[in-house]
Amino acid sequence: MKKLIILLIVLLFVPVAWAQTWHPTNQITMAWDAAENATKYKVYTKAPDGTNIVLKAEVTETTYTYTFTEEGRYFLGVQSIREVDNEVLESIINWSDNPEVCQDAVNFGAVYYVPPDAPIGLRGE
Repeated sequence: MKKLIILLIVLLFVPVAWAQTWHPTNQITMAWDAAENATKYKVYTKAPDGTNIVLKAEVTETTYTYTFTEEGRYFLGVQSIREVDNEVLESIINWSDNPEVCQDAVNFGAVYYVPPDAPIGLRGE
């Protein structure tokens, strides 16, 4: 009976782990809703294990197009910035792997791998 319960729990919760949407691409545009009082935004990438956080740009728009040149899987992040009286105030970074901050709770990431060259020297034997 315990094995049956464990199996049911696994079957119910494993699909949640597979719910991650990966966009295979070398370029992806991320958009977000404007944050109240934000004067600009910082956009980031990070590895799926949470390491290698990289600041990509500072923008005033609510979209940013990421272009990948290094192979890997990436989560995308954005942070609100407000400048008041020469003081810079920053929000936390919201990441695309957090369904609580993603539209319709659909978390996502980008994956980029260079495709192999096409075969040449074709011949009939």
